[in-house]
Amino acid sequence: MAMGFGYMIAAVGLFLIGGLRDVTGEYAPAFAALCAVSLLLVATATSLAPARAATIE
Repeated sequence: MAMGFGYMIAAVGLFLIGGLRDVTGEYAPAFAALCAVSLLLVATATSLAPARAATIE
């Protein structure tokens, strides 16, 4: 079910990016939006990473 939800988000993203391109007439704002979302996902993923176990030296 989680994969299906992810695929639905990916499919809707195509329409959103296409709509943004139609409104602006360029792809640059769409690429900027994709970069912003990517940075947000990287920040979220790093904050959710499990803590590392302490090593014995």
